[in-house]
Amino acid sequence: MTRPNGVIQLYPLVRIALMLILGIVLADAIPFFSNPSTCVSLLLGTAAVAVLTIRHAHLSSATILVASVFLGAWLMALQKSDRQSCPINQAVTYKAIVTDTPTAQGKVLKCNLLIIDIAEKSNSHTPFLVRASILKDTLTNHWQSLTTGSTIVAQSVFNNDFTLFSSSKFNFERWMQAHQIYATTFVYFADWQNTQLTNEEIHRIPTVEKLRLQLLQIRKRLLGNAWQQRLSADNQALIASIALGEKSSLTSTQREAYSKAGVSHVLALSGLHLGIIYSVLSALFSTILYRIVRRDWAEFIVQTIITATLWGYVFLVGLPPGAVRSALMLTLYAFVSLLHRDRLSVNSLAFACIVMLIANPSTLWDVSFQLSFLAVLSIIIFYPPLFSLYQSTTRWASLLRPVWGIVCVSIAAQVGTMPLIAYYFGRFSCYFLLSNLLILPLITLLLYATLASFIVQGAPLLHNLVLDAMQRLATTVQTLVNGISSLPHSTLDGLQFNLFQTYLAYILIAFVYALGLYARKWFRIRRQIQQL
Repeated sequence: MTRPNGVIQLYPLVRIALMLILGIVLADAIPFFSNPSTCVSLLLGTAAVAVLTIRHAHLSSATILVASVFLGAWLMALQKSDRQSCPINQAVTYKAIVTDTPTAQGKVLKCNLLIIDIAEKSNSHTPFLVRASILKDTLTNHWQSLTTGSTIVAQSVFNNDFTLFSSSKFNFERWMQAHQIYATTFVYFADWQNTQLTNEEIHRIPTVEKLRLQLLQIRKRLLGNAWQQRLSADNQALIASIALGEKSSLTSTQREAYSKAGVSHVLALSGLHLGIIYSVLSALFSTILYRIVRRDWAEFIVQTIITATLWGYVFLVGLPPGAVRSALMLTLYAFVSLLHRDRLSVNSLAFACIVMLIANPSTLWDVSFQLSFLAVLSIIIFYPPLFSLYQSTTRWASLLRPVWGIVCVSIAAQVGTMPLIAYYFGRFSCYFLLSNLLILPLITLLLYATLASFIVQGAPLLHNLVLDAMQRLATTVQTLVNGISSLPHSTLDGLQFNLFQTYLAYILIAFVYALGLYARKWFRIRRQIQQL
């Protein structure tokens, strides 16, 4: 067996992920790689060389990495080519489905439309998304009938000039690409009406999109029925965001308070939320099935049920990047747990990254994707050495280990994401450690209570008790967030990191980390010499 000749060889998926990213960047920046035919020819050629050189491990490995570059370039080139199918700067009549929750902004209603059929096109096309601004009709209020899953027929002009919506740091065109939205459009209130799709048009909708729309309809019913009677509007908005990924009800004041307090991440579905679901389902099914079925079969059934449930939840909340990344990692975690292997590593993170980029290469430029992966990577790298600094010598000191764990996770995540947050948002939250120590345990309890509220809906008395607990927990969270965000010097605003400074900050972090590892190794060797 060949011994790995470096740390990077211990993480083969990391190398493939990096090469895939390189290919995506090349296809985006260099016209030569923007041609799908060129890229697929190069991909097939290098794949053939990899097969022919399979007996030469190093050469075959290098060829596979080159093939990964061309795979990323080909996927990105295909996506750029697909965008050309959208008719730009011409009036078209089309049938479309509303795929998200419409949000009222001033005189318009904003939503995403999945274009199913275009009257001016004789041949069928692959459905694509546009970002629509629909002018409100204040006389009939017909716009209020639009909701997730509504089908309309409309006439408007598709536009792909995004310079008006961009700023120095926010690239609206990149945001549109990451969300696979081809164009924007403005719809006059008299130029649309509700309609129905034919069976042929329904068959054109991708299966994944059909499933997502059906689950979003279920989410809408859950939001409408679950908490309205006993929760305040602000608390409903908070719980809808952290439990079901519905952020449209959050006020700008709420968002700003969570940003200042340094806990905006609790509003975004991520590993915290899916980890709680995984642990609850694992405890529940393991307790039941281990008593009925043989242990190895019970473990297989439990992990299969949990994985299917997790992905159902991810579709239910609209496939946000943080939740998809977490679901992919937990899926791999479930699989390798059956093989009794190392369950969480940088390879798991790289696997999630590869799958997401293959599904949508432009996700690379999504801010939430970048922050999510950097936060988890930073936790994997920095959490173990930070946590090992705490030495509990007494029983009372051991009780503080969970608190120290939260501190280490918060610091590790902040180290990894701080330069990127400064680049995109120009802000640093000074009290992030205090906020996470106080708020994360309460958010965890609130998520457990929310899960319990769905389970006990059939028992009114018990359901009301759970809702009362949710109201108190949510109110406490809101009070703490508002209090911390209003403290003097809660944020450092106006941080103007440019791209070069952001890269420099990450290089500095890597240098300090390497220096720390070297110093730790040196002190260990010195201690061993002294003991001789």
